[in-house]
Amino acid sequence: MISLLLACSARIALVDPPDSRSSRLPAPDGDLAVRPARRPMLLRGGGADGWEQIGARPVSIDEERVFAGRAFPMTLSPLLSGRTTLTEWAAEHRETLLQLVRENGAVLLRGFGGMETPQGFSDFVMGLRLEEFGMGCSAAPRTEVAPGVFTANEAPPQEKIPFHHEMAQCEDKPAFLFFYCEFPAQTGGATPIIPSNAVATHLREACGHAFSAVRPATSRPPLAVCRPGPSGRG
Repeated sequence: MISLLLACSARIALVDPPDSRSSRLPAPDGDLAVRPARRPMLLRGGGADGWEQIGARPVSIDEERVFAGRAFPMTLSPLLSGRTTLTEWAAEHRETLLQLVRENGAVLLRGFGGMETPQGFSDFVMGLRLEEFGMGCSAAPRTEVAPGVFTANEAPPQEKIPFHHEMAQCEDKPAFLFFYCEFPAQTGGATPIIPSNAVATHLREACGHAFSAVRPATSRPPLAVCRPGPSGRG
């Protein structure tokens, strides 16, 4: 099954998969894993039948959770498969799709056609008419496989990477992130995501004094971003 994840980059942290081809989205553990999601019933300009107007519907996945009353990630599937490609559908309903990404933090698209190749993914992203983000500041080796489409991670499959903000080292951050799964991992592999604001709230409530002590003041200059190596040193 072809899967695609759209995320608002200012609101999520993610873990690059040991096998970057995986589409699995495990739920966060512990106190941050909260009640099952409630299904949203309203779209802009419509009532409960608003989903029919855009030809898609929200579906539940086991890993889905609710943060601040909204599904994370929201998962959408077409009402009628085979009627249109994802590129055509997204171009027609661009504003609604981006609205859902902003409101929920992440939207997972499953079951749409036309996403069998990296070129199809590229066509979909280009059809959303977003400002292109340059990859010159990327700290990881990536290979361009289609216009504007790069491999997510080329680290050895057994290497685990902790939660991080994508492109955090860049002076200008991307407004949206797109992840496309062409070949799901046969074993293992995962791309966990979690809302950063929920993590910050949890840390503030659970370890208030310690959180305040390490949280940089707004006047402090930006800190260098480093990634721990196998030895644990940055």
